[in-house]
Amino acid sequence: VNILLDDPDEKFDGVHVITSAPTTTTFTYESINSDVTSVGATGTATGFTWYTLYQCPSATAAVISSLIVNNRNNGGGYYQIAIADSTTVEAEDYIVYNDLAAANETISLTLGLTLDQTNNYLMVAASHADFTFQAHGMEIT
Repeated sequence: VNILLDDPDEKFDGVHVITSAPTTTTFTYESINSDVTSVGATGTATGFTWYTLYQCPSATAAVISSLIVNNRNNGGGYYQIAIADSTTVEAEDYIVYNDLAAANETISLTLGLTLDQTNNYLMVAASHADFTFQAHGMEIT
């Protein structure tokens, strides 16, 4: 979950895994700052939106040989990549989970991922809209 608080102390902002939701209006997450235990603040918490980067056609297999991730933002951000059997991503589908891309960074991944009729969706998500993804490979019919 991407957390942005209206608190002037930005050390609570960022991408975090929620560890509990004790009430309908509160949640907890593990802090990376050891000197902070809790804070009451207002703000937003939003999950990543998944997008289909590629769907393997029927009666076809595909090999994704490389994937390029580009963060075009002047600040860092997080991205995720998954191969799934539908557009709903489950925990076991992740190839990359919450990896950090620095400001204006381009990341080239050399892969060798095979997609087929069982796992036919290459899904991507990012913490902000300034990420672009490119997949390169070939289809086998």
